[in-house]
Amino acid sequence: MKIVVEDEKEILEFLRKSLEAECYVVDTAEDGEKGSFMARTNEYDLIILDNTMPKKIGQEVCKDVRKDGKNVPILILSVRSETTTKVDLLNAGADDYLTKPFSLDELLARIKALTRRPAKIEDEVLQVEDLVLDAGRHLVKREGEKYRNKLKKIIIKHKLQNNVKFYNKYLSEKEVIDFLRATDIFIYPMLSREQASSGSLSDAMSCGCPAIATRSQYAESVLNNERGRLVRFRNSKDIKNALLELIPNKPLRKEMKKNTYFYTRYMTWQNVALSYFKLFNASAKIVPREKDKLPVLKLDYIKKLTDNFGMIQFANHTKPAPHSGYCLDDNARALLGCAKAYELKKTKGALDLVEKYLKFIKFTQKNNGKFYNFVNYQRAYNDKGESEDSFGRAVWSLGYLISQEIIPVHIRKTALTMLKKTLTWMPGLHSIRAVAFSIIGLSYILGKDDSDIVKPKQSQEIMILLKKLSDKLVKQFNKQLNNQANEKWLWFEDCFTYSNYKLPESLFRAYKITKNKNYLTIAEKSIKFLAGITYETKEFFSPIGQDGWYFRNGQRAYFDQQPEDAASAVEAFVFAHQVTKKKNYATKAKLAFHWFLGKNHLNQMVYDEATGGCYDGLGKYSLNFNQGAESSISYFLARLAIEQIPQKTNIK
Repeated sequence: MKIVVEDEKEILEFLRKSLEAECYVVDTAEDGEKGSFMARTNEYDLIILDNTMPKKIGQEVCKDVRKDGKNVPILILSVRSETTTKVDLLNAGADDYLTKPFSLDELLARIKALTRRPAKIEDEVLQVEDLVLDAGRHLVKREGEKYRNKLKKIIIKHKLQNNVKFYNKYLSEKEVIDFLRATDIFIYPMLSREQASSGSLSDAMSCGCPAIATRSQYAESVLNNERGRLVRFRNSKDIKNALLELIPNKPLRKEMKKNTYFYTRYMTWQNVALSYFKLFNASAKIVPREKDKLPVLKLDYIKKLTDNFGMIQFANHTKPAPHSGYCLDDNARALLGCAKAYELKKTKGALDLVEKYLKFIKFTQKNNGKFYNFVNYQRAYNDKGESEDSFGRAVWSLGYLISQEIIPVHIRKTALTMLKKTLTWMPGLHSIRAVAFSIIGLSYILGKDDSDIVKPKQSQEIMILLKKLSDKLVKQFNKQLNNQANEKWLWFEDCFTYSNYKLPESLFRAYKITKNKNYLTIAEKSIKFLAGITYETKEFFSPIGQDGWYFRNGQRAYFDQQPEDAASAVEAFVFAHQVTKKKNYATKAKLAFHWFLGKNHLNQMVYDEATGGCYDGLGKYSLNFNQGAESSISYFLARLAIEQIPQKTNIK
């Protein structure tokens, strides 16, 4: 392979085409600095240098190459014909000199003469398989370069220079990932069934690349028609047919890309570690070096999902999807999470987010005190109806904010003004989840004996309201209990859907404020009943699946499990433990939290340590690999809650 270093583009292009016409493989550079770098970092059998170039002249490039110990022949091109110039260049390391203008025939003859000279024999050249160690030239290389050069000649022969690019460098891990992410189809043409090179196929598939692969043992173990195509060995026609099938069929490739990405989640390092841990633990119990070590709390991904208006609803993988708009639920959760984070560590970043989410909630509140739930990307309200559950979540987050005296008083007063507008609507709530969310929000306010912004009379009104709402849940529970004969359905309604654990949690909180033991009794009965369903196995927590829920006298859904439900369980059991001091509740809280960390039916991490976000759900066979607002904030709230469990309380 040759390199031509010439700053005049017309001459450079003429030389490149002329040499390629002679079937030479050619690299080019347009200045001396780049030429010097390429000449020293690649293996060439000839260097053609213009002497007068920007950044570094040919003479200096010669010296650089010789200083690196390279004995490659160097031919200098120059308009100057003085003897002194020729002597200087030859002394600098050049092997030959050709004055411009020159004839192509003479140039080609000099190239042939230089390249047929025997190279200097160096001592101590060691070779093991394709690895070459040249002690005399301080060089380590692989003979794969011969194969690369062979490929370059084939490209020239078939005139594919504009379609194929060789990078001629070892790629960093990041560069490999970047290339694979940009790849539509990955070709894996192993020559025999036993040939082992699984890493490259694994890397490609982990980046979601559909693959065309020959039937090696590894390829057959990971590929099927949903993720690519398997072809015969040494059969280019099969590869061509597969390419012609996939290239024009964009919908098929898109589906394959999704299937491949789903399938390879078990290959991520966190999930590989979990698999090995489970395997080893089956034979010998492994004691973690650091018991109860939790992932670091970080706001990075929450900030990424937030623009100057509020938290964006959805994400495509980890990229926020602004056109999905905003919803009250997500921003209420985000306000709650960031206020709790600020309580743990007073940072300007967390407080700025608190103010931003509060402004969003204020934007959605109607004059009558109720709320719009959805706001589109153009900041216009999307819904004409009103969601009671969203109303309850807003009350929940506002109540917490009002109760935290560490938050600047002007922010809390704004929250209190907004909350006052909601009070008149609470007694008429029909959704039992909205009732539970509202109880939790009001309990935060009443948990402070001497509030600096809530007046005693307001506290009395809020206490009366909390009792009314709690009694409504009790009535609903007893109604279900009275509507059955021998069946023990100890729940507030005839089905389990989402945020189930918030119902008993709200009564635990009502008990703590009022000391009404009836609230505690029903809280404990209902949470025990629900735990009997979601902790069927001692190995992991299994929330009710969104794909069908669970209706009385029916079959429960196990899949499309949601992070929001796992977070609700963590928060409920943490608070139940605080109220009752029962260790069983702490154990269940930790097991529910570890659902995020791989203790689930897929044995896969739902929390993404790399981003700080959380996958959108757990299906029967794979994760939902999008990381939207609800899921990511739900993990964050669960992580904040589990912080309150003593470290000595271990998961068994």
